[in-house]
Amino acid sequence: MGEHSAPILGKAYVEHNALKSNTNWLNVCDFLEDKRKVEFYPRGYPMNERWKEPKPFNRTEKQKRKIIVNAGLWLDDPDVDAITRLTNDISAVRYTKEESFTMAKGTWCPFNSQNTAMARDIIPAYCLSPNIGRYDDIWAGYAILAIADHFDHATMFGFPLVKQERNPHNYFVDHQKERIGLEHSETFCGWLRELSLTGQTYLACLEELVAGLETKASAPGVKDDLKSHVAGFLQSQKAWIKTMK
Repeated sequence: MGEHSAPILGKAYVEHNALKSNTNWLNVCDFLEDKRKVEFYPRGYPMNERWKEPKPFNRTEKQKRKIIVNAGLWLDDPDVDAITRLTNDISAVRYTKEESFTMAKGTWCPFNSQNTAMARDIIPAYCLSPNIGRYDDIWAGYAILAIADHFDHATMFGFPLVKQERNPHNYFVDHQKERIGLEHSETFCGWLRELSLTGQTYLACLEELVAGLETKASAPGVKDDLKSHVAGFLQSQKAWIKTMK
């Protein structure tokens, strides 16, 4: 617990290495070495941002920002999507960095609810919707990233590492529960990045995101499956907001 909570409960603004990507996306699994040196991505990473040529690059900046999420990474069986599991036997054998890192403002990577610690401040805006399959933690995390950028807060990845020995899954079933989220995360995140926030708390900003996403999803030309998926997500967020208030 100490290693997990230290970045969040320590000094409000502590100097750390922040990685800034030229594409605004950072694959944190680049720092996990697969047993066969296969490149892989975390569950929820937009498909259109994978395996790009030329390969995206990042630079490291020294920053002092408030850390509101500490996402520890995974050895052995990392958190990848079902379509990856169906096509590759991924096994992470080591973490290649010597310390944890954050993402610079505007640089995103999904974080999940495994091996993850969160600041108390963000809990009112972190709702895992039961209406969107296996993207409940992924889309909730993307909403947090959008709000964190508004406040110039940081998400940290790296330590503590865990070795995950995963229980049996039917990956075809898992893929069906991930398919719509996987297909449309590019659009969903694009909407989040376009929304302007003015709220003074994470809960107030979540309300703004809900209103903005509702408008985006109701626009002409939005695919029915995405519209339905977003509607389920927003239904949960509205109930959560009411409860938090």
